[in-house]
Amino acid sequence: MVFLWILLGIVGVLALVLCIPVGAKASWHEALKVDVKVGPFAFTVVPAPPKKKKKKPEKPPKAQKPKPPQKEKKPGPKPGFKDIRAALPLFWSVLQKTLRRTRRRICVSPLEVSLVIGGDDPAETAQRYGYASTAVWTVMPRLEELMTIRHPHIHVGVDFTGVPTRAEGEIGFRFFVFDLVVIALGAGLPVWKWYRKWEKEHPAPAEKTDEAEKTTGETVKTAGSDSPKETAHDIRKTTDNTDK
Repeated sequence: MVFLWILLGIVGVLALVLCIPVGAKASWHEALKVDVKVGPFAFTVVPAPPKKKKKKPEKPPKAQKPKPPQKEKKPGPKPGFKDIRAALPLFWSVLQKTLRRTRRRICVSPLEVSLVIGGDDPAETAQRYGYASTAVWTVMPRLEELMTIRHPHIHVGVDFTGVPTRAEGEIGFRFFVFDLVVIALGAGLPVWKWYRKWEKEHPAPAEKTDEAEKTTGETVKTAGSDSPKETAHDIRKTTDNTDK
């Protein structure tokens, strides 16, 4: 009976945690700012608050032992822009399935974005403007079916005067912890599987170990040192046979 009460208590605590409301708001104008609210607690994530430095008592310097040289690990291959662009249909399908499971509990408010495409090459600028406009007006109607988006305002413009691309706006989300768990499991696992598959198809180049390099060097030295001696010895034998 006691075990049953403990189990009911754990289930009740988990249910309360999953029902905690979470809010996040990001704004980017001159600088990026991200505020997060979890239940009654609100805090700023970006920019990070300054940390208070604690004064530590000075200790006498200890004699440092020489450390053996460590090998620098080369970073493995990472997916590039082309790989991600090729996987966009998969990501879009996964995102739709995941958002459908939240039953429109995710609320987006506000949503105000202004994007002006610029660049030095007018043809490339026009092409990027076409991509951005197509993406926005293709994705937004579908997102409005899967989430609650209140009063969206999105502006996509183009500037051919050679100025760089600029963007500003703000966007806010409200959801529950349960929705965050659903999104993490529903979208995180397929993306992780895609990355593991990509990693197997693009293995990192094999590195030679020190022992292999030493063995190769010793083989080359032995071959280089023995061949002249053997050649001279064979010449002497030939000369002696001829004299006889």
